This record gives sequence, structure tokens and C-alpha cells, in this order.
Amino acid sequence: MANHKKPVTRQEPCPICGKPDYCWWRERDNEPGYFNLYCNRTLEAKGTVVAGLDGKDYIAVFQRDTGTVFQSVAERKEMFGKDNVGTGPRKEAAPRQFTVIDSVEELPHEKLDMVYRALMEILPLQKFHAEYLLHEGWSMELIKKHGICSMPVKYFRQAVPSMKRSFISREVMAQKVMEKLGWNSLQGVPGAYINKKGSWVFNSLSGIIFPVYDEDGLIFRLRLRMDYLDLPVEEMKQDAKGFYFEDNGRVDVTMGGASRISSNGRVKVEFESHKGKYRPLTSFKMDEAAYKDGFIQNTFQKGCESGNVLGYVMDSQDSNLVFWITEGEKKGMYANCILKQPILILPGVNSLGLLVKSKKGITPMDIMKKKGAKVAVIAFDADKAVNKMVMLCHDKLADMLLKNGFLVFSAEWDMADGKGLDDLLATGKKPRFKRITK
Repeated sequence: MANHKKPVTRQEPCPICGKPDYCWWRERDNEPGYFNLYCNRTLEAKGTVVAGLDGKDYIAVFQRDTGTVFQSVAERKEMFGKDNVGTGPRKEAAPRQFTVIDSVEELPHEKLDMVYRALMEILPLQKFHAEYLLHEGWSMELIKKHGICSMPVKYFRQAVPSMKRSFISREVMAQKVMEKLGWNSLQGVPGAYINKKGSWVFNSLSGIIFPVYDEDGLIFRLRLRMDYLDLPVEEMKQDAKGFYFEDNGRVDVTMGGASRISSNGRVKVEFESHKGKYRPLTSFKMDEAAYKDGFIQNTFQKGCESGNVLGYVMDSQDSNLVFWITEGEKKGMYANCILKQPILILPGVNSLGLLVKSKKGITPMDIMKKKGAKVAVIAFDADKAVNKMVMLCHDKLADMLLKNGFLVFSAEWDMADGKGLDDLLATGKKPRFKRITK
């Protein structure tokens, strides 16, 4: 990310002004791994310390005509090796206040479990999705255990020939689910909404569907691993080599995304609509015009937001003395199968607050203690050593776990053996363990 902006978003707003736009992060010149935060709505004197909305302290590095540049106090102390950083005037960040319009409350987990299991029974698993998982080390037994299935493209015209026979529209999916359950509404189900014709439908890109379980094993969310077959292109094609489309030559489409052969080898073809790999099944999209006026309003009629949630993968046969924390359902399910220990799944390494979020007075930390857990293993991807932001989250998580009374270890392995924990385990290897004491 050196010399490139990372804009704030609604999911990760500016920790100073609390807004999802007009501010950004930028890696510091000649200091890789350290980041400045450009808040373009505040003017603070140099040296002022602001308690950010994300729980971190930020110090004003310098003031610009259009705002203030901040850096995290922790990073600055590390950079300069001084403990007296951040001793200047201190103030609290003031979050922006919004008025919520027509908010839809999600259904209880028991009912969401019924809906999502009914949907997953309706949807088949496409052959190439199964082949992808098998190549990743999964067994058919593991695939069936979690009911892994495929979300087709949205429109029949988008479907490649091999998928047209099994195509099912988003509207028919919703109808079949409601018929199966004897319901006439899917209100309160993240991912479901009423379309312009007045029919209930599901909102999703195409790809592989993974269930997200709560602490009781109920499916309360679905997460999609995109397959990129619904890219905004004129026509997706298929031949013996695989999927592709034409754009001044052949562009191949795999589970890794779109790419083409160039004089410099294979290069990725990026699409704004399909950045990353995973998406939650959600039926919430902010009305941007309303947001600027101070209102939170959903553009999906009767839609329901998924939000960031913590998932659990646990089996009755697991040994609960040790539990692992990683990110991503695919990783967590495979790791649980191999390790036979509970896995807590974060939607991202910066979502640590979910681990201490209370539900009826009980946090996920409390849940694991009640199950007999004494040891926590942090298993972030192998590239954390060269990703400063990930390493900061790793260290903060370790501190949280220690304060909750767990013995804490970091799972370590060489990047050559795989990026993620599941990649490593699929080779038959196990990680090294590094004890963290402070």
C-alpha cells in the first residue's frame, strides 16, 4: 500500500471524525509498515492526542489546510523508541450522530438457522466448486458435513452452458424456502429483500456458500466465496480450458479472479464490484444521499444488514482445552476438521472487538472459558510478519487474551508452506508455537 491511499469506509470509518468518506490512511514515505491517518474534517494542533473511536490513541503529527494528519501513538512510540510520545493535550473523538429510518431487526438465530438450512438444501454444489475444495484439501465428507453449496449467477443469460440446467433464480429460491417453511415473509433475514415486483428475493453475487455458526451450532449468517462468473462483462464463455471472456483478447476466470497473459506474464484484471474474495450474504446498502443528510436508510426494501459477526466451528468430539482464532470460514472449517479443536472465526483481523462483545452479559471469551478452554492460539496468515497493520492487530489480540486469563500462543509457519492455516494443514504439516507472555 506504499504511496497509495486506503480510503475509510462505512465498515471502517475514520476513527477521529467517525465518517466513512473523505478521509484515508497512507503508508509513511521511507517507513514501510507505519501509517498516517488523514482526517480531513478536523483541525487539531500538532501534539494533540485524540482518543479514537476504535479504542486507539492518535497524535496530531501536523495540520494541513484541509484537515489534520494523525498517527497512532503506539506506532509512533515504536518508530522512535520513546515512551513520552502522546503526553500533550488530550481530547475524545466525537462520533457523528445519525437518525435510523425503517430499520429491520434480524430474526432470532433459531429462525435464521431454519431459513439458511432450507436455502442450502435447495442449492446444488457445482462440479467446479467441489473440485476447487477438493484441490484445497477438503474431503467430500467435510463438504457434506457443512452443507456447502453454490450460489448461481443472478440472471439466466449470465450462466455458462454447463450451469444453465441447474440455474435457479433468486426469486424462486425465496419462494421455495418460504414454501418449505410455510412462511409468507423473509423479513429479518440478512440477504433477503422485496424486489420492485413485490417478491421476496435473495441478494448475492455468485460463488460458494459457507455457513456461519454461532456458539450453539446454529447457522445465523452465510458467507460467499466469490467465483467471479458474474463479472460485469458482455458474455462469460466456457471451453475445455475453463471460463473466460473476451476483452482485447482472452481473459481467464478462475477462483483466483480474472487474469490475462501479457508480455510480463500473467496479470490480474481488477473489477471494482468484485474486489477481494469473500462477501457476507446481506440485503443492506446505504442510501448515500440520505447518509450525507444524517440519516441511515437501506436501499433494499425490507432488507436486513448482515454486519460483522464472529463465527464458531466446534464439534462435540473436540478437545476444548485449546481454541484457535483465525479469519475466514473456509479456513476455520478445515482447521477444525484436522485439529479437532474449537475455532473462532473473525471476519477480518481488525474485528477484534467481536471477541469481547457481550450478548446477554456473556462474551465469546466467557463462552470458551465455560467450555474449559485454558489456551488460545492466534493463527493469522503467514504474511503477518511483513504486514504491519496485521501484526498490530495480532499483538492487540494477544494482549486481550492475556488479560482474560488465557495462556496465549502464536501459530507460526513459513510462507513457503502456505499463506493461511488451512494451506499449511493441507500439506500435512503443523505450525510452530511461540508463547506470548506480554
